[in-house]
Amino acid sequence: MSLFGKILALLNIFGAFGLIYLASVDYGKRMTWRYAGFKYELALAGLPLDEKEQDSENVAIVERMSEALPGEIFAAVGGRPVTTQKAEVQRLKQELDSKIQQAQDKYKQSYLLARILLPLTDSYPHREQLLACLAHFSSPEAIAALQARTLKAFNEVRKPGPPRAPVKPLGEDYRRLFRAEPGPSAEHLIAMIVQSLPSAGTPVENRTAAAGVNFSQVFDKVIEEQRKDLEGRYQTLFAQAQGAGIKIEGGDAPASMLQQKESIARLLFGLCTFTTEESILTEAGKETEKQALLAAREPGLYNKAVIDSATYKQAVQRVNVICGLRNTILAIGQRARDLRRIAEYVIQSITQEREQFVVDHVHIVGLIREQSALVKAENLLITDAKDKIATHDEVIKKRTDEIVKLKNDLTKVREDTAKSEATLRDLSQKVLKMRGELQDAIKSMAVGEAKTRELEKMIRELERRR
Repeated sequence: MSLFGKILALLNIFGAFGLIYLASVDYGKRMTWRYAGFKYELALAGLPLDEKEQDSENVAIVERMSEALPGEIFAAVGGRPVTTQKAEVQRLKQELDSKIQQAQDKYKQSYLLARILLPLTDSYPHREQLLACLAHFSSPEAIAALQARTLKAFNEVRKPGPPRAPVKPLGEDYRRLFRAEPGPSAEHLIAMIVQSLPSAGTPVENRTAAAGVNFSQVFDKVIEEQRKDLEGRYQTLFAQAQGAGIKIEGGDAPASMLQQKESIARLLFGLCTFTTEESILTEAGKETEKQALLAAREPGLYNKAVIDSATYKQAVQRVNVICGLRNTILAIGQRARDLRRIAEYVIQSITQEREQFVVDHVHIVGLIREQSALVKAENLLITDAKDKIATHDEVIKKRTDEIVKLKNDLTKVREDTAKSEATLRDLSQKVLKMRGELQDAIKSMAVGEAKTRELEKMIRELERRR
């Protein structure tokens, strides 16, 4: 080979090395930019649902993540890195299950479940039920007050009503008596208690049957049923987030991956409030936030203190990392729509309650007037009865005076009779004595007469002899 050929061969070798170098540099930059794009995709769409989720190139997303990536993206949101959304749901459920199991008392479990479910509910009646649980199960004193209030209403409803007054249904009277006592509302709990009371017969028969009801057992049963209901909702929310499906007629429909990710985003965002409270109140190093929470006694101020805390912002940022910006914004928007719908429902309910109040007010005024007329009639009867009683008392007094006078006369007559009886007894004794003397005299006369006859006989005989 000539010198020129050797030079060209050498240049070709250098050129090949140069091309290899440029290709390697290009590949490294391309992989760096691709990995950066992958990280931005994670920031937008969130972590994969599970280990099986694949990207557009049919490659498992988990396999594209480096070992350092989870620690890197979770470093700014409190650590505890996970690689899939299901893993985060499972981790969070294990923590909550542990807290629920530690609260072995049914009141504490209901209170804890209400705190968990409150930011996740989209139904106004359910929200009212959860708020009632928070109000009545927050302390032993609140629980005792609820028990005393429900028992007092039950004892009152069993008592017979005023004479000739219409007997209302047992449940209606129980609700009225419970509301009459001061304290927070508990409509759902009262509805469950009313369902447990006798309702098959007439109002009078139901009140008679209620006399044999053990209210303590009814109350405990209702509290346990409510706890089971709350636990069922809690399990349903996590089951849907874990892909259990959506309830439809005929069975469960498997949830799509998009629906499941949206459910997870709503779940994790809703739980931010609860996890923030638990973190602030139990973990050390958050004294400032804890003081702010304890100082905010009103619900509105308390919720604002929770949302304004750095812990809450970090929790929301963690949801953003796990679920992605798109689904996190959708979850926030969905929650805002739910709260707006609840607010509209509350406004409509207030309007309806005002209208109902006017109707009830007119009805109650009519009842008051009827009762007033009844009271006036009863007062007239009472006045007439009092006049009759006064007349009877006067007659009784006269009769009593007459009886006293007759008793005095009887006593005097008895005394006179006793004296006359004593005199008569003395006279009887004298007569009896005189009768004895007279009998003796008669006997003496009879003896004398016999002697006289004998003498006369003797005289006649003497005269005959002459």
